[in-house]
Amino acid sequence: MGRTYRARVRAVNSLAVAGPAVSISEPVLSKPGLWILVDAGHSMRSGSAGVTRLKSSVKWLESNRQAILARAETSLFSVSDRARLLGGLERLEDLKP
Repeated sequence: MGRTYRARVRAVNSLAVAGPAVSISEPVLSKPGLWILVDAGHSMRSGSAGVTRLKSSVKWLESNRQAILARAETSLFSVSDRARLLGGLERLEDLKP
């Protein structure tokens, strides 16, 4: 009986050491990054009917905000003589010439 017991212990130990490892992997979906560069320089202050090109750009971004955020991780930059990182689309109101 001692011999079969030892054989069983060895078999259990062998299975425990060399046993199969369960590995579950699932795809992780991540949105691509999107940099939005908005020119806030002098040329963006002109426009027609009292609406500057900058205001027109901000209005377009606001109206398409949900569609953009659904597809990408955004970073908003104000660009004129230098680039300033403003953050995400929630900082649209900080765009000034």
